[in-house]
Amino acid sequence: MVERISELRKLEDLSQKDFARTIHISQAALSQIESGKTSIAMSTLYSIIDKFNVNADWILFGRGEMYKEKQLPIAHGTPIHNKSHGESNLISYVTKDAEAGYLEQYEDEEYIKSLDGFRLPGFEDGEYRMFQISGNSMEPSLFEDEIVVVEKIEKVEYVQANRQCVIVTKEGVIAKRVFPQKDNKLLLKSDNPKFKSFTLDHKLVIEIWEIKAKITAQFLSPPLSGQASDDIDRRIETLENTVNQLTIALRTNSENGSRKN
Repeated sequence: MVERISELRKLEDLSQKDFARTIHISQAALSQIESGKTSIAMSTLYSIIDKFNVNADWILFGRGEMYKEKQLPIAHGTPIHNKSHGESNLISYVTKDAEAGYLEQYEDEEYIKSLDGFRLPGFEDGEYRMFQISGNSMEPSLFEDEIVVVEKIEKVEYVQANRQCVIVTKEGVIAKRVFPQKDNKLLLKSDNPKFKSFTLDHKLVIEIWEIKAKITAQFLSPPLSGQASDDIDRRIETLENTVNQLTIALRTNSENGSRKN
C-alpha cells in the first residue's frame, strides 16, 4: 500500500507538503507513511479515496484501475444541422470519417463551418466541438462511436490532472485521461487496462479539448454507487479487524515470551 500511495502522489504531480495538506495530515506524517515507518490511519485512507477519487481495491490490494470510473453527463440536443445557413450556436461535429480532413484544415474557419453540428442546451457559451470516439481504449467510460462534447483548452500547459480529453496531433485524434508531467510532456492513460499508458511531448499537440459530456446509445445499468460504497466499507472493516487481530496476537505472544524469560 505504501508504494501505491507514493505512486498516486507522484502521478498527481504533488509534493509531499501539498498531498498531505489535501488529505489533512502533516508532511512529516506523510513522510513516515511513505517510508513505511508508521501505518496509515483509516481516516487518512478514507481521505485519499475521497479526495483523489481512488479505487479502494487498488489502494488496498493493488487490484483493478487506480481511479474510480467517472460518470460523464449525457448531453441531449437537436438533430444534426448543416451550418451553411448561418446558424451561429451550433457545435461543429467531427466524425471518424472527417478526422483526416480535420487534421489538415482544423484552422480553416470555412471548413469548420461546413461540418454538421448540434445545438445543445448548456453549451451556448464557450468554444465547443464534438468528436466521435474510435476504438475501445477508454471503456467503460467511453464506448466506440459515442460522441463527446468537448471544450477547448487554450494552452496544453493549462490541462489539469486526471481529466478526460480529446488530443489532436498530426498523427490523429485520440481520447485519453491526461496527467501533466514536469518535463513538458503529458502522460496519457486509457481507462481500459488492456492498453498501456504513454507520454506525449507538448510540441506534438495541435489542439487539446476537455470532455464535458457525451451523446450515447448505450443503455445504462442501474446505479451501483450505494452497493459499491457498502462493499468498500465492508472490505476496509475486514482489513481493520484483521490488523487488530494480528496486533493482539503479536502482543500476546510477546507477553508470553517475556513471562517465560
